Order: sequence, then structure tokens, then C-alpha cells
Amino acid sequence: MKLRVKYKVTEEGRFLGHLDLTRTIMKVLRRADLPVMLSEGFNPHPRLSFAMPLSVGHTGDGEFFEVVLKEEITEEKFIDIFNKFAPQAIEAVEAKEVKGNHKSMSSIINSAIYSLDFVETDCALLSKRAGDILAENEILILKTSKKKTKEADIRPYIYDIIVAEEKNKKCNLEVYIAHGSKENLKVQELLNLFSLEGIFIEKVSIKRKGLYVKKDNEYLDLMEVLTNVG
Repeated sequence: MKLRVKYKVTEEGRFLGHLDLTRTIMKVLRRADLPVMLSEGFNPHPRLSFAMPLSVGHTGDGEFFEVVLKEEITEEKFIDIFNKFAPQAIEAVEAKEVKGNHKSMSSIINSAIYSLDFVETDCALLSKRAGDILAENEILILKTSKKKTKEADIRPYIYDIIVAEEKNKKCNLEVYIAHGSKENLKVQELLNLFSLEGIFIEKVSIKRKGLYVKKDNEYLDLMEVLTNVG
């Protein structure tokens, strides 16, 4: 059987790189003695796959991996056993069996929702800047890849920005952006647009709330996709 697992990356785990996070989850599966199926060949390894990597320094509430098991196990039992052996850096929150034919997670993800917490920032100024960004028809920035740097319009990749004022001089932005293999906006590229006097982007705490399949104005997380499509 194949399970899709939703998990959190906590404050304790936000400085783990993707490779370190992968190794941590593999170690948890091994220590928990869960019946993970191994690949064939001279160097067998767990049949494990991940959704889009989480940037170092960010926390995440809706991260995903898939694992193939040799034996049937209930979703609830898997979560319970996994969390007993998991470090404080990660926590599994939901599991669901992947039945039938489904495309890989990385191929269907096309959006993400991030929560950005600002401190010592004028919320009215932040709200005005968010409105100005959404009102633009075109926003040109320089995007750098491994091979070249080119000018790109990122406005089509910004779906929405919601501003909320919180206690203790804190402001929160909830941003909805393109985040996939075909169209992708790095949250830092969006954050850089807020670099104005009175807005301190250097002190922002970033959480990825989830990875989604966006259809029109509806955001389906990867568990809902299994329910709706499977």
C-alpha cells in the first residue's frame, strides 16, 4: 500500500535543509520499524517521495511525503507510531492511502499559501503596499537561474495578499502564490516587494501553510485531491 502523509516542520526543524529532512524522516521510519518497502537493485532504499522542498529557515504546516509499505496498516496507527519516534522538528498530522493511479505530488502542485509575521512594522503601511502590489498589471524583477539572469513579470503569480493586524505590534500577511514545476514564485521574491521604509522584511517569520492544487479560485490540498479525484 502507498500512504500520503501530511506533516509539520516546527520551529525546531526550520533550519533543516531538504536533504537533512529527508534523512530524518527515513531514520524515523527505520527506528519505528514500520514495514517500508525498499527499491530493488544493488543499493536498495526506502520507496519514499516528497512534495516541493521547504526553504531553510521556514516552518511548514502542510508538508507531504509518500511512502510505500509492504503490509497494510491503518492511517491512524501509522501516524501514532511515526510520531512516537519522531523528533520535535517534525510531526505527522494526517495520512491517507493512495489508491489507483495518481500523478506525482510535484507534478500537480501549482500553488502555496504562506503566512508572514512582521514585527515593529506599521500595519497600515503594510496594507497599503499590499494593495499597491495587487493593483499593478505588471511587476518586473530579475530572476536568476543556474544558467542565466533574466527579467520576468511576476504579477500573474501573485494571486492574493491578505493583511491582518495582530497584538503586540505584529502584522500578518497571508499570501497566495504560484508554486509549482511550471509556474513558480519564491516567497522571498514577493517579500522583497515590501522592502520600504517602515517595513522590516529582515525580521519576518515565514510559515508555509500548505501546498495546493488551484482550480479557478479553489485551493485543494493534497489530501483533498485524493478524495475528489481518487
